[in-house]
Amino acid sequence: MRKLHQGIRIDKIPANGIGGLIFAIGIAAIALIGIPASRPFLAVALPAGALVAVLRYLWLKRTR
Repeated sequence: MRKLHQGIRIDKIPANGIGGLIFAIGIAAIALIGIPASRPFLAVALPAGALVAVLRYLWLKRTR
């Protein structure tokens, strides 16, 4: 049986709260630096993601 390493594991990173935000910002930064062709996609995806986040927040607040 193989032993898992003691470092950071992606399945242990929380997807909600500040941890998820840090992870998302880090992935976007990696894409911007490492893949210049992804810049136009991120220019559209970031505002669209912010809009979806606000709409989801308002929807959840209204349904509670």
